[in-house]
Order: sequence, then structure tokens, then C-alpha cells
Amino acid sequence: NQRRLVSWDGHTDPQHMVTDWGIPQGDGMSPLGLNILLFAGLLWVKHNTRHLDGDAAHFLFMDDRSWTASTLPKLLGIKTAWQRWSAIMGLLENAGKTQLTALRPKDLEELRKAADPREVKQNLVMLGTVTVTRMQRRTAAEEAQRLEKAASTAARATFLPLSRKAKYETIGATATAQASYGWIGRKPPEAECKRLDLAAWKACGEPYDAGIHHKRLLLSLPLETEIGIRQVMRMLHASGRWRLVQAAPTASEKCAFEWLRKHGWTMPHTLEYATAQYCTNRLAAYRKLVESAAVQLCGGLPWNEFLAQDPGRTWPVLHNVMAMVLGGKHRWNEMLFHDVHHAFPNAVGTLSQRGRFHGWEKVHDAAAEVLHRGLWKPNGDEETQMQKTQKKRSMMMKQGK
Repeated sequence: NQRRLVSWDGHTDPQHMVTDWGIPQGDGMSPLGLNILLFAGLLWVKHNTRHLDGDAAHFLFMDDRSWTASTLPKLLGIKTAWQRWSAIMGLLENAGKTQLTALRPKDLEELRKAADPREVKQNLVMLGTVTVTRMQRRTAAEEAQRLEKAASTAARATFLPLSRKAKYETIGATATAQASYGWIGRKPPEAECKRLDLAAWKACGEPYDAGIHHKRLLLSLPLETEIGIRQVMRMLHASGRWRLVQAAPTASEKCAFEWLRKHGWTMPHTLEYATAQYCTNRLAAYRKLVESAAVQLCGGLPWNEFLAQDPGRTWPVLHNVMAMVLGGKHRWNEMLFHDVHHAFPNAVGTLSQRGRFHGWEKVHDAAAEVLHRGLWKPNGDEETQMQKTQKKRSMMMKQGK
């Protein structure tokens, strides 16, 4: 007589679901009871195999039991002990799931002679992972089926009446989980995931250079695969990763190689990546120097005194030239109203970003109005030179209007 509420995308279904039998999801006591039971079994197995030569390490995950041993008698003795314990407790073992393997080919042949050959495997599939080296790993049939099913699930998201972000969240919660079988031990190459990648793009109506939601989907665990590296490089470049941005960069906007390393990527030492890394480091160093110079210039008194002379009317060519150099007047606003951004960083945000959505003129006029109203609250102290300069500048801009 347990009732469950289903919640999805911030909405809760008012109709309760009644669970009449079985273990309901969210029951925290059942896994705890299972852990206690299996831990008791582990102690029993260790006690009854302590006389066997060799070392062993045990791993428990819910009802899955795995172990490694340094000798063949120890390996098979632990298996027999677990079977005896299950029989004593009245538990039924699934013999078809038993898998045994050895590290070296010679030991594997000895294992086949000593154990049931049907239980001896060259590659183990354990907890969704495959114990084999990356070079020898091949896509299993079950993995290929999961990828196909995941791509079909992502394609069906096209017809959902949701926003782009909500569609990506839906794909991440459904298709990604379907496709991730065995990817902890081995990440599939780009060719195997291309259909899923394209299905997610088309379902969410993304352009070729995908947006931030697609980037998060590609690089989120467990879908952190080789399919993402080329797209991430394109996205970082298209989103202005190496352009002059005054706002502090987000985690995904840092140096591409550094960011990818932190998220588990391994960069091969090929000429292509070595060259790209060299160029990236040079661009990052250049960007830091430019940003430091821009901050020192825009936050200094000489620059603000120059702006107080109303260069919009006296130096009209300067505005056009700087807009061309920086890539648009929406970026030129960053230098014209640098102090406005730092006075209200959360409320104002990045002026160039606002200019892309609302137009540089609206942002320019709004920032001028902020200057006119003042950036500082009076506290009784004498006005600083910067305050006087700001007042003079706002008056000149108001007269110019």
C-alpha cells in the first residue's frame, strides 16, 4: 500500500502510483538490508578460504560479487565458498552469470582445465564494464543495440513540445542512459556514436556549431567520448573562446585542452595536438596580456577623463575604427562603460553579450543613464576625482542627446 509521486521537468503528477508488491524505488532500507546480508556472507567466505595459499581482494555491489586472487586454488575456492553460503542461506545462484578469467594466456589455459569451460571468459563483462585493454576492445552486440535504441529515443524528442534546453535534459536522462553500457572501461569511437550525435542535434534544432546545451550533453558523464572533442573545439571557437571577453570565463570557456584534461580526456602526443596545444597556449597568454592591458586602461583615470570630453561627437571616427577592430560596437561598449560593468557585475553582466541580443544602441543608452544616476552612494566624504569625472561625462552625454 505504498504510494509514489512521479516528478518530471519541474512538474509533479497529481495522480499517485500504488505499489502493491516488490521493492519500490526509493526504499532505502532494502539496499541496506542487502548490504548487511552480503557483508555477512563475505566474512563467512573469507573465514572458510583463509587456509588457501594466495592473496585475494573482494568487491561487493548490491548482489554482485567479484574477486581477484593471486593463485588458481584461491580463485576457485572463493567461488565454491560463495556457492556453499548461498545454499546455506536458501538463495538461488544464477550459474549463467558466473565468469572466470586470468591475466596471462598461460594462466587462462590452466583455468580452462580446472574449471567449467563455459564459465571461463577471455573478457569479463562486470557491472557494465569490460575487463580488456583499449586496443583489444571491440564493440559488443549489446552495446551496438543500445546505441541504436538511444539514437531512436533522441530522434523522438523532436516532437516534444519543450524548449531546446528541456529537450536536451530529456535526451540526457533517456538516450544517454540507454547508450552508456560498458563505457566506463572503454569509450566508443566517433563513428559508433555519430548517429546518436546527429539525432540529438536534429531533435533540438541546433545549428552545425552546436550551442552550450549540446556541449554539456556531449561531455557529460557517461557520454564523455571521442565524439565530443571536435565539436567542443568548434563550439569554443564559435562562441568566442579566444575573443576579448571582459567577464570572467566559465569552466567550459577556459583553455580547451586544460578543461578537457580535467574532465578525463587524454591528449595523444601527435603533431596535430602538439601544434594545437602550442597555439592554444600562445593564444591564452596573448589573451591574458590583452585583458590585463584593457582592464588597466579602462579602469584608469586618464581614460575616464578622455571619455568625459564626449569623444562620441569630437572623435566619431574613433568609434567606427574601434568597433571594426573589436568586432562590433557592442564590444566597444565594454571599453566605454567598463566601470558600469564593475559597479554592478551581476545586474549588468557582460555588455557585449547584452548588445548581441538587444542591440548596441540600447545598451549604450542604458549604460549612459546609469552613469547619469551615479555609481556611488553618497557617504558624506568629499567626492573623488573619478566621481567628478563621471558626473561631467554624464552631463556631456545628456547634452549630446
